[in-house]
Amino acid sequence: MKFLMYDGQRTYEVAWSYYVSLRREILFIVPALVPEVAYTVEVLLGSDFWDPLNDDTKKLSGRCVAHMVRHGEVPLRRVGCRHKYPARYALK
Repeated sequence: MKFLMYDGQRTYEVAWSYYVSLRREILFIVPALVPEVAYTVEVLLGSDFWDPLNDDTKKLSGRCVAHMVRHGEVPLRRVGCRHKYPARYALK
């Protein structure tokens, strides 16, 4: 099953199972996050999850996390300039 995400400019398609696995990884790490510290998606997902991904999948993962944050699916907020990459997130 596919999931469609819209970022205000483009629509992206991702496998629902992959989207859910990303959310599960992030929700797992949330209790260990330090308030007011900004984290990249790479750090949030951890090297075991992140390192095997190719560049396109890493970009898609970042879009998925941004979508989750915008829609309140994870207890994170984007910090810093919205045009700065890699994006950074902190606890709400």
